[in-house]
Amino acid sequence: MKKLIGTFALFLATIGLVAGCASTGVKRADKLDTSVETTRSGLEQTKVLVNETLDSLATLQLESTVLADAYPKFKKDVKAVADAAAQLKKNSAAMQDAAKVKFDAWKAQLETITNEKIKKSSMKQMNAAIAKNEALIKRLKESETVMDPFVSDLNDIVKYLDLDLSKGGFKKISGFNGPVKKADKDGQKLQKWIDNVVEELAKAKSAPPAA
Repeated sequence: MKKLIGTFALFLATIGLVAGCASTGVKRADKLDTSVETTRSGLEQTKVLVNETLDSLATLQLESTVLADAYPKFKKDVKAVADAAAQLKKNSAAMQDAAKVKFDAWKAQLETITNEKIKKSSMKQMNAAIAKNEALIKRLKESETVMDPFVSDLNDIVKYLDLDLSKGGFKKISGFNGPVKKADKDGQKLQKWIDNVVEELAKAKSAPPAA
């Protein structure tokens, strides 16, 4: 009977340990979840800015457009997109920092678990969570090859038009291989990339924290 009571007490203690781990796991997840959400909402706003910039660029290409009137809006939109690109890098760095805090704490707590079965299960969950987070960070890093070229295209257009804001000057950069056509192409590619990454971030945010 005493042995049965002792076994039951150990069982209750184990449940308490798992519950405590889950509770602190939720707390550790809060900052990372917030960072993921900030990055997701920032990307959604970035897509709006990209759309507005492409619309402004399309307006500049119309024969009826008075460049002197339309150019200030385009230049303002370009700055907004460039600022958004810089903010995305900051948000990505914040996600990495939050993930490090979360997983370092998780690892430290694992070291306090004596039950090997529970430890192994939690370690498996942790490693899966780390892998998913690393995949998201890798996706965000793609902005260097997707968003940065678009910003570069836009800046080239601005620098040129600052020197020559004329119909003839604009036509010189509107050819098949010019920065205007390249910006249109890169902008469309960026929009698709944003849609995909936003969806992945939304799934990561909605997934229950594992600990």
